[in-house]
Amino acid sequence: MKRGIVFIFIILLLLPSVAATISISGPSDALYNIGDTIDVEGYVFQEEELSGFLQIVVDCSNTSFPRQLVPVDLNAGEQQTFSQLGIPDITVTSSMGGSCQLEADILAGGIPLESTSSDIFSVTRELNGLFSLDKTQVQMGDAFKLSGTITKMNEEKITGTAEIYFEQEGIEYLIDSVSVYGGTISYTYDSSNTYPGNYDLNLVVRDSYGNEQRFETIETFEIVDELSVIIDLEEDTLYPGEMVIIYGSVKNINQELVNQATVEITVDNEELTSTSLISGSFTYEVEANLLIESGAHTIAIEVNDIDGNTGTDTATFEILPVETTLENSLSNTSLDPEDILEFEILLYDQAEELMDGSLLLEVRDSAGDLASEKQVASSTELSYKIPQFATPGTWTIKSSIGEIQDEDTIIVNEIEDIQMWVEGEILYIRNMGNTRYREDLQVLVSGAGYDYTLTKKKSIGVNETIEINLADEVPSGNYAIELPTGNALLNVDNVEVVNGTKRYNLGWLYILLAVVFIGGLSYLVYGRVPRKPLEPTKKRFGKKTPTVTMADKPKKEKKPSLTFEKEKGIKDFRERVVKDIKATEAKIEKKEAMKQQRADRGKLATVLGKAEPNTAAQAPQKQESGNFFKLFE
Repeated sequence: MKRGIVFIFIILLLLPSVAATISISGPSDALYNIGDTIDVEGYVFQEEELSGFLQIVVDCSNTSFPRQLVPVDLNAGEQQTFSQLGIPDITVTSSMGGSCQLEADILAGGIPLESTSSDIFSVTRELNGLFSLDKTQVQMGDAFKLSGTITKMNEEKITGTAEIYFEQEGIEYLIDSVSVYGGTISYTYDSSNTYPGNYDLNLVVRDSYGNEQRFETIETFEIVDELSVIIDLEEDTLYPGEMVIIYGSVKNINQELVNQATVEITVDNEELTSTSLISGSFTYEVEANLLIESGAHTIAIEVNDIDGNTGTDTATFEILPVETTLENSLSNTSLDPEDILEFEILLYDQAEELMDGSLLLEVRDSAGDLASEKQVASSTELSYKIPQFATPGTWTIKSSIGEIQDEDTIIVNEIEDIQMWVEGEILYIRNMGNTRYREDLQVLVSGAGYDYTLTKKKSIGVNETIEINLADEVPSGNYAIELPTGNALLNVDNVEVVNGTKRYNLGWLYILLAVVFIGGLSYLVYGRVPRKPLEPTKKRFGKKTPTVTMADKPKKEKKPSLTFEKEKGIKDFRERVVKDIKATEAKIEKKEAMKQQRADRGKLATVLGKAEPNTAAQAPQKQESGNFFKLFE
């Protein structure tokens, strides 16, 4: 036992002295198919005499495929190539796949002396293919040919099979399976009894080694079942009793005449006859009987060939009519300005059938004046836009052709419409309605803690515009402007007035009235009433003077009392002042009431006076309501 351990130890000590050099070049390709041969090139060199084995291993995605050991006997300093050593080429098998590498080992006594690896290469089952169709648009019943070449990745042509599929709207149909020889595929398809439409051509190809490739949408083609039918008439305008002569020809999508097909002829959806093609053409006569209706009539031709292809075409001829009656067909008889009246003018022939014709159309307003006149076609959808400022009332629509005419009336409604806008400091108000605007115009200008009501012209004519210079009406500041109308509340925000009028504080008016009142009262009391001197015999203090009765005094003529006159003058003055102050107070109360009503209803009301300030810091000192009037109570 001890001797064996010593022997192995001695061998390990001697191994470095017999180390060899091994090298691999290649493989020559980076991609291989199953069945391909990998050529292995390399050499082994030994400085000292060597007797051992060379092993090649194919390592693919962590799966190894060892090759058979090859003996190696080298003299000192000798080099031998893999081909000299007789190492065979490596064939790629179906078990190999993915990323691979060749590994070479020198073994002596079962122990590796030297190892090396080749370049990395890949193993795949994919194939290359190049295909074409001789037609991409095929008349149903015709044949088309598929040609192509299929190779492995090294351009080696394969031998195998190919499955042919047609795909339409996501559904794939297996058509056939054909053999592939020498990498060539050739297949002819007969499209008879095939459903027409667009198709994608797909292939699945397999070779004898197990390589497989699916080729998606290698070509797109269309199978067409339509024939081109061309017909013409010798005359297309006839009188009843005349003959309609029809000429026609039929061609396929290649513009070749179709020799075998049946032709069905109908007039106004009534089948008349069937005939056959002669060298791709046909001729037929149709009689227009005496009772045929006036106007356009349609001839329809339908062609069917033996492969299921069809084609149709139509032509029209006209029976000349005789004008008899007119009818105005109106969509509406009550319209507003700028509404559009949709209507038709129907012209009937002797058989009470509609016919074409050029008619004179007249539109007259409520005053009988001509508003529009033009030539129009009968049985055509027409429209007439009521003018924006059309006078309200009854309008007339009249159509005529020769001595035949029809007349109808419409009602143009009365519309009130006011527009308001601001340019600079000028406020514009325009009557956009079709009647005079007679309501009061009260414009509320709100801003800078105040509200102002501007009452202007009460009547605005049609399409008339009035201007209000805001600088002449309100003090400078930023305002919101509102105008209530009978239909809506108009408003404009952020109107800047730069050079406005001077603002007067209503509180100073009360002070001024109070000063005038007190001054006038003082004047009446102390200025106009003279003082009466005391009689010498009477004393203001002391013993009371004896009373003299009325019977003891002689009767005198009664004079007006000066005290009465004074009191009467003061009373009249007070009443006048109170009346003025109450009138002012009533305006203020009316303004507040209208503001409250506007807030409740969401509509503008006429407001006078000063608005409530926005903040306590900005608000001017407010007078207490009613204090001033206590002077008279």
